[in-house]
Amino acid sequence: MTLEANPASTDEAKVQAWLDGGVNRLSLGVQGFEPRALAVLERKTDAAQATHAFELARSMGMRNVSIDLIYAVPFQDRDSWLETLRRGIALGPDHISTYCLTFEEGTLLWRRRAEGRVPEVDPDLQWDQLDAACAELEAAGFNRYEVSNWARPGFESRHNHAYWRCRPVYGAGAGAHSYATDGSVSKRWWNVARPREYIAAAPAPVADGEELAPRKARGEALMLGLRTAEGMAPPEGFDSELGELIEKGLIERRDGRVRPTRRGLDLHNQIALVVL
Repeated sequence: MTLEANPASTDEAKVQAWLDGGVNRLSLGVQGFEPRALAVLERKTDAAQATHAFELARSMGMRNVSIDLIYAVPFQDRDSWLETLRRGIALGPDHISTYCLTFEEGTLLWRRRAEGRVPEVDPDLQWDQLDAACAELEAAGFNRYEVSNWARPGFESRHNHAYWRCRPVYGAGAGAHSYATDGSVSKRWWNVARPREYIAAAPAPVADGEELAPRKARGEALMLGLRTAEGMAPPEGFDSELGELIEKGLIERRDGRVRPTRRGLDLHNQIALVVL
């Protein structure tokens, strides 16, 4: 059972309550250690809080701990990203997620970029930071088992594997998303987003949903399966798309499966554009 936590609000009482409740895997949203990067990301936590939260969880018996880190942050160069990564590795986590920063329309960060208050990030620098992460994490004993996720052997995220393999996922609470399939029909639905409106809509708080056409469902399964290093057995009806991806060096066939190359993991959005 995984619980995601903000380091700034992680304390002894909460960790004990999580352990008592059956939580045996903690994912800490560290995001970074450098003050300037954290300020750009609008994070209220700092390096000391992140370190304290991690060490507290470990000392109280949390045996499986993951941390999230973000790269390609404005004002962050390759060296400062490497320093962040090394500080994260030094904590001794079992799993590390490295996410490239995206600017979501409507957010404060989006508006600050539009106003010129934070700079664009050079795509070449983004790739340099990702490439540096690959080398650093591999040297530290982590395996890249998915586009953005690294784990020590045996500590791969089980719930993430469920998403990438299109297994049923049931969400509870305001704004939660769900997905289900019986092998022939696939559908997704989501709940009312605002908590007050969600409560008022109970016991039927579903806001909307959709049933996926068979080919769309297979295309999504292929796209998600190709996020993982192990890949998948290819679904029927995508021979031309798979041929194009092989020609571009983004995937390879092996033992009846298709799986992404290192290039394919780095440029997974190009895979998604072809198969969806």
